[in-house]
Amino acid sequence: SKNHSKGFSRQLLDIVESRTFWTSIFLEDIEREYSWDVSRALRQYVYGAILANSGQLLTFSIDEYVREKQHLEAIKVKGTSLQDFYEAHASSQEVLAQFDVSIHPFILCLRYMIHHCSQSIPQGGRLLNYEVVGIVISTLRSLAPKIGFPEHQMTMPSVPSLKKRSVHLASQFQSVIYSSYLLSQILDMPHYMQLPGILARLYHGTYFHYYIDLARNGASIGKMLLGTSDKFKLFFCSVYKVILADLEQDVQPVFDYRLEQQDLLDQKPKRLHPNPHESVKKKKKKNTISKADIKNTNAFNVLSFGCTFDE
Repeated sequence: SKNHSKGFSRQLLDIVESRTFWTSIFLEDIEREYSWDVSRALRQYVYGAILANSGQLLTFSIDEYVREKQHLEAIKVKGTSLQDFYEAHASSQEVLAQFDVSIHPFILCLRYMIHHCSQSIPQGGRLLNYEVVGIVISTLRSLAPKIGFPEHQMTMPSVPSLKKRSVHLASQFQSVIYSSYLLSQILDMPHYMQLPGILARLYHGTYFHYYIDLARNGASIGKMLLGTSDKFKLFFCSVYKVILADLEQDVQPVFDYRLEQQDLLDQKPKRLHPNPHESVKKKKKKNTISKADIKNTNAFNVLSFGCTFDE
């Protein structure tokens, strides 16, 4: 509308003008569902709002161009009528009440991702609890200067290990952030991701892989929060608890993180279960070795040319 606070992004204009949405190409695990799959429900609300504003029926569909196995394919996606922005993110305004608006986008996006990875991806979709810890710490450290914490930015002591699973998680997380951003744009929510510096800091690639790698190897919360103030540590605990509120069943427990008392943060967490993805490693390696020497010029394989991943 003419009263809209800011101009639309190019993708929204594509949807309005040509009823198409082109997903950005992220580095991802091509043996799994495409990384934009998990955020589709958010885009359906975008499509519903656009169709409603233009007086068209929700039975109309938008063509999404996505990766399907190893090629690009158009899939038809219908719009959905939005009842509540917070509910759409598996949350409520009450959940966010204790926090400043600058942290709302992160809490909403991660709660949405936890819930939808658990519900819509049948095999191996559920996030592991150490992955949630790694994502929360990496994002809060990235956001720190913008949310009232003068925490110094981390210098990575080493290059983080790239695992196929965490690479795919990173792509999924970015797709959720961007789809939520588009929804807030179409709903004209200037105090959401449009706040200066928030959108750019919601994902920090180096931090993301570094902290998930530390958490995977059983690092304590205290070790991962080394160099931060007591106030920041308490803030992490409160954000982590709110993100998991009522969603504990959507996360696979691997480590026992005890956050009841701050003096427990330095204790190495007890491993509850073996990593559920470890057993899949050996099978995958057997299947991929024979294909290693095959020349493949597929666009999605070219993305990982020259890259090495641990399974």
